Amino acid sequence: MGAAQDPLGPAGRDPAREREALLTSAVRTVLGGTDAHGATVYLRSRDRRSLVLCAVAGVPLSVLGPFRRIAAAGPLPIAVTYRTGRTVLLADTEDTMRRFPQLAVGLPYDFASAYVPVRAGEEVFGVLGMLWAASDDGVPEGARRHVRAVAARLGAGLAALEEAGHPVEPNGETTVVELTPPSAPTTRVGLFDWDVALGEVAADDQFCEIFGLAPGDFDGRAESLAARIAPGDLPEFRAAVRGALDRGRVLAARLRVLDRDGHPYPVELWARVPRDGPGARGRLVGAVLDTRTGT
Repeated sequence: MGAAQDPLGPAGRDPAREREALLTSAVRTVLGGTDAHGATVYLRSRDRRSLVLCAVAGVPLSVLGPFRRIAAAGPLPIAVTYRTGRTVLLADTEDTMRRFPQLAVGLPYDFASAYVPVRAGEEVFGVLGMLWAASDDGVPEGARRHVRAVAARLGAGLAALEEAGHPVEPNGETTVVELTPPSAPTTRVGLFDWDVALGEVAADDQFCEIFGLAPGDFDGRAESLAARIAPGDLPEFRAAVRGALDRGRVLAARLRVLDRDGHPYPVELWARVPRDGPGARGRLVGAVLDTRTGT
């Protein structure tokens, strides 16, 4: 009996996973480089008579139910793009209704769209489609170039798979690509306990970083922190501190501190006078907030 065939093929490759990775990467890349809200990838069937939806993002799969498999010889823009190898651009719903009424009726919302051939040389593997919310601008010019570039890279990847002897045609499943939500702006927060009477400050590492100090370099003296505050902000800040201590109220101040290169940037400082404990009336405990993103 001969040796069992390796299901992963030469060098342990998994062609199905490679193809899915190519499709997922293309969808994420094309959406990441445009303001489009949806993307689809259709690939030709083995008999070349159909185009099958293989990857989608930003559009509910249920909405695309009637378009999961379309005839390559049919009148939809995806089929026209596949047959001709040319990009089809639809500026808005009116343009879509005039040229491709079946698509306009099947997708019940206003949109602009682009359909670009996924090809390598003269061979067309399928079509990359994009959807935008309807606007007066139609399909943005910059987005067109980006979609074509992504489609070309996808075509090259599929051609390499085929050259290695692996099928690139649909396997009957549609990959729904999960998109990473936009990151929320980050807010750095540093904590401190300031004995104003003694001029001593206990601060965490984040507080030191916000004030442009390496944590290991901070000597715990209020004077060292004062040197990191923009000179023009010091008088008002000192007055706010005195007022908070005298009246036992919350200190809320906006001031500029200096980063390690000496450039000022705004922070918010919040503190309160502790109700009890040793030297409570001469202390402030609180936090400094650096709301810049990406820091």
